Amino acid sequence: MAEDIQKAFLSEWPNAMGSAALPAINSQMQLMFVAIAQGIIRHLADNQASIQITYDDAGTSATATTTVVTSGTLY
Repeated sequence: MAEDIQKAFLSEWPNAMGSAALPAINSQMQLMFVAIAQGIIRHLADNQASIQITYDDAGTSATATTTVVTSGTLY
């Protein structure tokens, strides 16, 4: 997830920073991406009751609940 956040950061950079050169990804930035990913996972795990997915296909709708499963160490 941290890698995807990093990719999104670099992809969105021109939208926010214009033609400014892309920053070098250093250990501090990697730490930030890992921390954001961990925060998202913890938030989802702590707020599972509020997560709902609604699907509507031509007037026939279905609602599902989700379960966030974490494994391994969030470091």
